[in-house]
Amino acid sequence: MRVVPPVVPIAAAGSALKEAAIGARMLWRGVMTWKAAPRTMAWGLVPAGIAAIMLGAVVVAALASAVPAGEWVADRAFADGSFPQGLLRAVVAVGLVGAAALVSIYTFTALALLVGQPFFERISREARRERSDA
Repeated sequence: MRVVPPVVPIAAAGSALKEAAIGARMLWRGVMTWKAAPRTMAWGLVPAGIAAIMLGAVVVAALASAVPAGEWVADRAFADGSFPQGLLRAVVAVGLVGAAALVSIYTFTALALLVGQPFFERISREARRERSDA
């Protein structure tokens, strides 16, 4: 594996064109790391999978409880069988599922980073070892 010189921090780069070039070079280094050590890099996908499963369970629970929650709210607000009752039931159900999905989206990154810290440490050690062997 070829040793690549360290990347200049973006703050010291100057122009937007230089920053774009630095970003492209960092992307290329990442792609080459995947090529050189795919098994090591694949460990970085595990935390995302764990976070997706955990948050998927939250969205499934919201889906399962959305209709009963909508019925509970609508039954207390309107007479049985009225048009506003059905509309409110649907709005509450869709709102509950939408809120759960939105919270899951915002939480995904934080949860993946929290769960992934040991995995990322291992990837970092392996990448350093690979660079020192080259």
